[in-house]
Amino acid sequence: MNLLIIYTFILLLFSFGSQATDQKSFEFIWFDGKTQKKTYLINNVIMEFKNHSRYQTFISNSKLIFEKNGIKIFKVNDSEFKKNILTQKVNTKVNISPVFTDNPGSPWSRSLPGGIIVAFDKKLSEIEIKILANQNGLNLEKKLPLLGASFWSVSTPAGFSSLNTALKAKNIEGVLWASPNWLENVQNH
Repeated sequence: MNLLIIYTFILLLFSFGSQATDQKSFEFIWFDGKTQKKTYLINNVIMEFKNHSRYQTFISNSKLIFEKNGIKIFKVNDSEFKKNILTQKVNTKVNISPVFTDNPGSPWSRSLPGGIIVAFDKKLSEIEIKILANQNGLNLEKKLPLLGASFWSVSTPAGFSSLNTALKAKNIEGVLWASPNWLENVQNH
């Protein structure tokens, strides 16, 4: 992702980050390899990926606060956020994600554009991996050229579906680890 876009996200989200996290933060667990991590939901903020405009009409009281290169950030009202985002009742054809922070009260750290990375035991053949993935509802996209295991990208919708699929996949026999494909906030120093 272009560093200008990331830098713009940083500036934009610093401006409303403290307001967005003043309310109770919901904690979510995820795994980076085998390391358990926590992330916290920023209330009432969502990110939409690609050039979709359907979300604006899906939540009537949403306010577009940023748009560039196919990414949109919306501020949504509290009741709609809880009703549709937290309960995951969002149309999966609309690529949206809640926005998360690594520390409650801090600005944006990450969002879920969709997909997960899965490390399968290297003892498994490609055919065995495809069968295992199919049996467990994992939609393999492509094998990744990484050393140490058999790494695959797996397709999921954006948002909580990505997080939930990674948590489910990490418990499959033959899977060494699974992690969501996070879009992370990066700062230059």
